[in-house]
Amino acid sequence: MALDSLENTPVMDDGPASRVGGIAADRLRSLVDRIEKLTEERKALSSDIKDIYAEAKSAGFDVKVLRQLIRIRQLEPADVEEQETLLDVYRRAIGM
Repeated sequence: MALDSLENTPVMDDGPASRVGGIAADRLRSLVDRIEKLTEERKALSSDIKDIYAEAKSAGFDVKVLRQLIRIRQLEPADVEEQETLLDVYRRAIGM
């Protein structure tokens, strides 16, 4: 067991393959791999969502309104009520 020179804490020394320049290479590689995998999954999901919006548009739905509806559904009910109240106040203030 060695001491980490930056933190003076015990570090398991598993040989040169596990630590490079004071960095736990295996752990870093694992993190990078996981990030890359999730990034690819996110790209695939984004593509699927885009396809669904295209399907909605071809079915005659207004995609802009659909996006707004989804955004509203993600909010807490109290936040939705507050936004709607403010929108009403602002509309009245400008004569709408």
